[in-house]
Parts: sequence; C-alpha cells; structure tokens
Amino acid sequence: MRPRLRTLAQLAASLFATGCGHSSPSGSTCTNACADGFAPDGSCACTPVLPASPCAENEIAVPGDTACRAVGVIACVDGFVADGQGGCVPVLPPQPCAAGQMAIPGETACRAVADCGSDPFGDMPLEAATTYVLQGYTGGGSDGTRAHPFLTIQDAVSRAPVGGMVAIGAGTYVEDVVAAHEVRIWGCPSRVTLQGGPDPAIAALQLRSGGEVHGMTITGPGYGLVMAHKVLIDHVWVRDFGNYALGTQPGADVTVTDSLMESSGHYLAMAFGGSLSVQRSVFRGVKESAGYASAGVGGMPSGGKYPKVTITKSVIERNAGTGVHIEGGTLDIDSSVIRDGVEIGLANASNGVDVEFAADGTPSNLSMTASVVQRNPVLGVFIVGSTATIDGSTIVDQFASAVGQFGNGIYVSDGSGKGSTLTLTGSLVARNSYLGIGAFSSTVDVGGSIVRDTRVEPSDGVAGEGLYEGPDSATHLPSVLTVHDCLIRGNRLAGVVGESGQISIDKSVVRENVPGPAGAGCGVILEQSVLVTKADGTLSVSGSVIESNTQAGLWLYGATGTVTGSVVRGSLPNGNGQYGDGLVVQSYAAYPGAISVVSSEIRDNGRAGVFAWGASLELSGTRVECNALDIDVEQGDGSPPSVADDGGNACGCGAGEVCHASSSGLTAAPPPPKS
Repeated sequence: MRPRLRTLAQLAASLFATGCGHSSPSGSTCTNACADGFAPDGSCACTPVLPASPCAENEIAVPGDTACRAVGVIACVDGFVADGQGGCVPVLPPQPCAAGQMAIPGETACRAVADCGSDPFGDMPLEAATTYVLQGYTGGGSDGTRAHPFLTIQDAVSRAPVGGMVAIGAGTYVEDVVAAHEVRIWGCPSRVTLQGGPDPAIAALQLRSGGEVHGMTITGPGYGLVMAHKVLIDHVWVRDFGNYALGTQPGADVTVTDSLMESSGHYLAMAFGGSLSVQRSVFRGVKESAGYASAGVGGMPSGGKYPKVTITKSVIERNAGTGVHIEGGTLDIDSSVIRDGVEIGLANASNGVDVEFAADGTPSNLSMTASVVQRNPVLGVFIVGSTATIDGSTIVDQFASAVGQFGNGIYVSDGSGKGSTLTLTGSLVARNSYLGIGAFSSTVDVGGSIVRDTRVEPSDGVAGEGLYEGPDSATHLPSVLTVHDCLIRGNRLAGVVGESGQISIDKSVVRENVPGPAGAGCGVILEQSVLVTKADGTLSVSGSVIESNTQAGLWLYGATGTVTGSVVRGSLPNGNGQYGDGLVVQSYAAYPGAISVVSSEIRDNGRAGVFAWGASLELSGTRVECNALDIDVEQGDGSPPSVADDGGNACGCGAGEVCHASSSGLTAAPPPPKS
C-alpha cells in the first residue's frame, strides 16, 4: 500500500522510500518498469536515452532517440529555398515589381506578362477561320478577314463562329464587350488594351457562354471580367478597375493562368458560387472599398452553389484587407505566397488567408501545402467554423495592426458553436505576434512542426504564446490541443498555454522560452479558466523534453496533469530572480491541482524540481536530482498538499538518495499571465 501523507508535520519526515523493480545497488529487486526511451539507472529509477551532443537549431531529440532529427519543413518545393530555421522562403525579386510587371516563385527578376512579336497581331497562333480586329484599319468593307478586319472587338465576337478565334491587333479599344456564345479572344497585353466604357455598372468583358481570353490588357472604371460556364483566362493583365476585376457566375468554371491582376477595388477575383483556379499568376494591390471587405482572391456562395478556389504557384500580395478569402466552400493553396497585406482596420480584418463558414452555416475547408504566409497584419491564417489542413508551409512574421492588435500566425475559432479543426504538419510558425497558434473552442493537432519566437503584442507587451488553447468568448467551450514530434522554442510568456482544455504533448521538445515585458517564459502552462465550468483542464506530457525555460518548465494552476517518460530540466529564474522550478502544481479556489509523474527525470532546475502548493503530487520511478530544492510542498490557501510515493524514485545529485518532500516556505505564485 503506497504511503500518502497530507500534513506539514508529516511532510517534514521522509515521505519517499525507495521502492524497487529492477536491480538496485543493494541487490534488491525494483518493482517499477522504465518508460519507453528510459533505461534503469541502477538505483530503482530510470534515466533517459538521449544523444550525447546538443541538437541543431531546428532538430529535436526525445527520450529513446540516439540521434537528433529535423522537424519543420524538411524539403522545400521548386521555387522556394530553406530559410535555415525550419521553413522556406520564396525565390522572388528583392524589390516589389512595378505595375504591369510580375514574378512567380522561382523567378528572380520582374517581367512583363507576355512577350509580343512585331506583327500587328503579334505571335498569336492564328487559324484559317480567325476573325480579325484592327483598330487602325481604314480600308473599309470590314468583314473580319485579315485584309478587312473589324474595327471593334464587339463586332468581331458577335460575328465569329461558335468556338471560333478572334485576333485583336494593336490598339486601345474603348468599349464594353459581351460574348453571347463561346469564343476565343487573342491579343497581346503590351499592345492590346480593352478599356471598359464610362458606365461603372457595366463589365468591360462578359463571356456568357464560356470561351477563352488570351494576351490582353483589360481596364476600366467599373467591373472587369464577368465569366459564365467554362472559361480560360491566360496571359492577361487586368488593372485599375473601380470594382472587382474578375467575377464568376454561379456554376462557372474559370481558370486563370500566367496572368497579373492588380489595383482594383473590392475584389481582384471572386468565385460567386463557382470554381476558380489560379495558376502561376500574381494578384496584388486590391483597394479598400467603402462599406465592403476587400480581398485579393476569394469565393462565396451564390445562387445556391458553393465556391471552389484553387491557387497554385502564385503570389497574392499587397492587398488591402484579406489576401485569400473563402466562405462556405473549398480552398486549395499549393506552392504559393500570400504576403504583405495592407491594413484597413479591425472592422474589416486584414488577414493573409481567411476561411469562414457561410451565412447558412455551411463550413469551409482549407488545404494548404508548401506555401508561405508572411507579413500580414492582424492574422496570418484565420479559420472560423471550418476545417483546415496545412502541410509543409511557412507562416511567419505576421504583425500587429496600427492599434496594436494581434498579429497571430494561425487563429482557429469555433464560430458560434460551429466548431473548427486544424491539422498542421511539417510546418514552421515563427516570429508572429501575440499567438503563434491559437485554438478557441476548437480542435487543433500540430505534428512535426516548429512553433518559435512568438512576439508580444506591442500595445501592452502581453501574450507571446507559441500555442494557446482556450474557450471562445461566445461559446465558452473548452478546446483540444494535440502536439507531437514538435519543437516549441523561444516564445514569450510560454511555449504552450491552455485554459481548461485538453492538452496532449508527445515526443516533443519545449525549450528556451523566455520572458516578455509581462514576465513568464514558461515551457507549458495549463490553468482553470473562469469562463469554462463544463470541464477542468487536463494535461498529458509523454516522451518529451521540457528544458531551459524561464520561471517554470511546466505549471498547472487548478488543473490536472500527467508526465510520463519525459525530461524536465534546466528551468531558470527570470531577471528578478523569481522561480526556476521544474514542475509547479497549484490549487486554485475550488479547482484542485494535481500531477502524476512516472518514469521521468527532473533535474538541474534553479529552484524546486517539483513545487506543490496545496495540490496533489504522485511520483513513480522518477529521478528528481541536482535541483536547488528537489521536492517542495506547501499548505496552500486552505488546501493541504497530498503526496504519494509509488516507489522507484531517486533524489539528490547522482547518489540515488531517498526522496524527501519538505516545506521551505515557498510562497504561492500568482496566476500565470495569459492571452
């Protein structure tokens, strides 16, 4: 029967006898078995199996590893190169491209959208039945032949056969064009301009029955292109529209390739209940529109249909408002860059990628692979009432708005009870502000990734958590956060922070988190939230290393946790000399704190290896060594501590001594700061 002691008088005595399971120096048989990754140390405790040398900056090793292994983005795709911190940077020109110039990942110099030949019709792939347009023709008798071309694009598209080719010669054509049947329109963007007419309510070009548009510049005061059915837009420069540059009608299937769309209002391209595929293109400089949110590329439901947007090897940049937006649809992003958003205020939040449920409650689904989301104000990726999978991506350098709000890397919100989920694998989330990843009444799974160097919010110097889980302010439901095979490093406040949710950390390294202006710098914090009454916080740490953090390696405040087969070491006091504890477990008001530590190692911490304040502590097969104080327990605010010895524990500093829990008069720490 295990000893359990509850009074300070008893705590002054030896509380832990050395239980046995494998061979001890005295020849007795120890009863406890070591956890995976640990080996017997000869004194009935266990010692971790780890590499002899420290790991490189973007590598980890956990108990059982004999060599370090890389995490984050392991290999960058074509058009991107490694950044040396576990992520990728796009290969692009060092300076922004001028109007009419573009570059996609892999290109080091800005270029025109397309080259043109010297002929009035450039180097178009002309066909025998081509219908011709040439603005400067003066010969009369226009019939659409090359010898007698039409003078307007509208005449040509109206008289071209179904599916026929219309070739537009050099010139600026001031007109609004409507194609009632399928046609294929060709020009060259540096020599052919379609300028929409003066009515801002009319689109410059409408393809009502599908077709193709190649090699043109299209501009005007109102709307740009309105597309129906199946349309290809290729090597087109669309610019300077007062309203959106490209809109698809419900059910349309539009593909944009090798094109540039810039400097228009409201949206550059929006799929209204249709399908939009963007390939090897640049969308930049959307302007803020009064009374509307703005977006570079997006989709929303219309006509009872839901959008599908695909973005491949493209650059979405310098847009006012959101770079990419989806409501109630599917969004696939691959090998692309979403960066340098332009702030327009919190009322119309400026996010890199915005994934939301539709007004009728239909969720969206995001799949993002091998992409970079960089330098956007407010939020990098926003997921609300939806589902997201992010793999092999780099989400870095988001910054707070002018009023000092947020700058989160990834923000996952429940959406008023809709529920959101995120699965993040093999990625880097770094140098964001306030939160690296935030889960609010949501479920988040982070694997094989790096979350590091999260900065504090500039307005008040608080936060700076790498990963955070907590209740949404509207629903107050707890979150579920799972972290495995990850590196959580160099964040302010803490590497991982939870409020009343379920946190699981497995085979991960949480290290070198440092204080911000508000203090802390802990490895892992879990506390009871005053907003959540339906669930208490629980933490599970297994097969992990928590090391070289500030104030505390692991801190439970009115919450319950288990630590199995893990190492907690090297916690440091802050600049004011406060704490430096390995494990802290505190009771809080009506919420008791409790921790069970099995087959682990707690060593080299600046103050207490384990500090229990009015809380429950249970140890088994664990080394608590070379700390200033190995085990300290205090009365708490009317909550007596409870200590249980399940045997096989060793204290001291290398001598395998019997463990003693003592009261050294340590005072209770205040609640850790939080978001």
